[in-house]
Amino acid sequence: ALLDGIEAAADPSRAALLEARLDEHKDDQETQARIAKALGAMCYSSSIEPLVRAANRTDGGESRGAVDVTVAAVSALGRLHPANLKERIGGLASSPENSVKEAYQRALAEKETCKK
Repeated sequence: ALLDGIEAAADPSRAALLEARLDEHKDDQETQARIAKALGAMCYSSSIEPLVRAANRTDGGESRGAVDVTVAAVSALGRLHPANLKERIGGLASSPENSVKEAYQRALAEKETCKK
């Protein structure tokens, strides 16, 4: 509920809090995925770097939760769509996880939906 409220408020100071939480990755992976989704919905360009780091984080493919975090971060990056998106997350194109490869392709194909 807290993440929903922060996302709905779209408060830049709260975005910074979520960005820090994503970088710390102390939360469980379900929460990490929700944070990535919330950052994508909030559309702050300051979120690009933490989302890139989360997208490229790996646990060797052993954890479904880690894959969910990667997919959520890649999807959020698709919304923000930085100019060099392909270079920043290009390694995901060869992921052994189909859901990651699909998220990568969708993110590259997506047009910027964020206007902030």
